[in-house]
Amino acid sequence: MNAENVLLGQILIDNDVYYKLQPKAWWFTDNKNRRVFETIENVLEQSETANVASVGVKYEPSYVSSLTDGVHTSKNAKYYADTCKELGVKEELRRLSHVIQNDIKTSDSDAILSVIDDTIEKISDGGGDYSIKAIQDLMV
Repeated sequence: MNAENVLLGQILIDNDVYYKLQPKAWWFTDNKNRRVFETIENVLEQSETANVASVGVKYEPSYVSSLTDGVHTSKNAKYYADTCKELGVKEELRRLSHVIQNDIKTSDSDAILSVIDDTIEKISDGGGDYSIKAIQDLMV
């Protein structure tokens, strides 16, 4: 299993992994895994538990179920999250280099610098105070 699959499996068996590590969709370079992650986010936004059943109903049940195969703990989730983030950053930088190469002859420098700024902001998690919190932590 690759890091993305393991991290998704860990989130599915322990939703606290999502809240503690605050992964982003762009960390998942595999489109199928990105869609699973976005489905997990949607389920959690509805104050539901994101597990194989609740996510599988909304996205390819057999694939979602396979993500928890061999995943028995979430203790090393930070390692997998860091690995996914690193690969996601590299993919975003690769995409950025293609945009620069393609636009360098046709776009003005301000437009290219804007794309660069947007990408850097995205990969540095926005630089703001925004954070994801579990609904239980917000309730009095």
